[in-house]
Amino acid sequence: MEKLKILAPRKYKPEIGYISSVLFFEFLGLNFELLEGEGDEIVITLSHSNKILKIKTVLFSIPEKEWCSFDSLPKLPLERWDVKSDLPEAVVCDDYIPVIYGQKLQNGKYIQQDNEGITLGLDIFGSTFFMLTRYEEYVNKATDMYGRFPASESLALKEGFLLRPIVNEYVEILWAVIRRLWPGLKRNERTYRVIPTHDIDRPTVAYKFRWKRVIRGCIGDIVKRKSVKTVLKRVLAKLGRLELDPAYTFDFITKTSEKRGVVSEFYFMTGHTDPKFDTFYDFDSEHVEEALKMIYARGHRIGLHASFGAYKDLKKLKMEFEKLILKMKELGIKQSSIGNRQHYLRFEVPTTWRILDQVGVDYDSTMTYAQHVGFRTGTCYEYTVYDLEQREPLKIKERPLMVMDGTLFAENYMNLDYEDALNYIEILAKRVKMFNGNFVLLWHNTMLLTDGQKRFYEKVLDTITTV
Repeated sequence: MEKLKILAPRKYKPEIGYISSVLFFEFLGLNFELLEGEGDEIVITLSHSNKILKIKTVLFSIPEKEWCSFDSLPKLPLERWDVKSDLPEAVVCDDYIPVIYGQKLQNGKYIQQDNEGITLGLDIFGSTFFMLTRYEEYVNKATDMYGRFPASESLALKEGFLLRPIVNEYVEILWAVIRRLWPGLKRNERTYRVIPTHDIDRPTVAYKFRWKRVIRGCIGDIVKRKSVKTVLKRVLAKLGRLELDPAYTFDFITKTSEKRGVVSEFYFMTGHTDPKFDTFYDFDSEHVEEALKMIYARGHRIGLHASFGAYKDLKKLKMEFEKLILKMKELGIKQSSIGNRQHYLRFEVPTTWRILDQVGVDYDSTMTYAQHVGFRTGTCYEYTVYDLEQREPLKIKERPLMVMDGTLFAENYMNLDYEDALNYIEILAKRVKMFNGNFVLLWHNTMLLTDGQKRFYEKVLDTITTV
């Protein structure tokens, strides 16, 4: 297979090397050789061809003293490029695309083509690096009450593209111009994939619980969930009928996934670092072990749900991960890879990625905003992550999350009804399928207590598996 030659500026060599690998090798499946070039633009060529692709760089042209400073962030409001007028073959969600970094060319547009080749004014390298590394989160230290970077501070929400996988759109623009110049090149083929995931904050809500907690739950069943049947099941579970516990829904979840040909992933908590936010359950208890064995026997997957305080504590995270590994070995559970999701979606860039990498987690799936559904990293593809402090790629992958149940329904988040929630889910699923990406869904077992909640979840899975 022919190699593309990428001539890049001397500055920011580790960053350009990383983003080149993600864009060309991981996303497009194209081989390339990265070489040192002159000037501030990236020049791409192919042997046996006299055509040249030039891509302007903005982020990687800033003075090094401004790197990771507020001065390096995109200037608002962003320009919009009418891609469909200039590059109609590019696969994009809308005719106009926000330009995170870029500069208009001499013709007043973001693309110019002549006999020599094509010049792009859209800084694809810098813009995708900005989104995938969560550069803005490292620069802007704003957090909510749980220590999370809020959606309201993000460029994507401010500029109205959180519901668009903008990195995927940029990749398609890159591919479209490559195809214009070198139509013989082939990219890797992808298929749309649905990945239901389930954070097990608590495996039961009545079995082996104190009566005080059970009664409080019963009140919620009547007042909020309006389900007398769930009250009865909760009481019987408290009296010893584990299989009737409203939250012990592992059989329902696995069967629901199997009917639709998808594999569920269950993230279990093995540690408890904060008594207020970590719901304690004994990971070594018999009913948890039975759930683990059943999940594995039916071909589904198990991962770590790191506790509230572990998101930037290497020692705590290591203990929790090792406890999961030990339990899996005891039960004869073998997986080629193990993923993680942080409790409460707590995350600090790049610290959390780094310590997950250090303890040996293969992939993380925390990257979404609690406050709003969408594409926090701008992509629906799994990808290698980058440590902005150490200036190097890590081994760990990020598998971005698009939708969490609590985001849709919580009064302090989106506060949607079932109909509006399903509309958002369908919009996102269609956009993920447009790019043959991974639609990653988080649905807690504790959001499947009633028959009505279960029916809606089945409708959600039907929607995202048949778009």
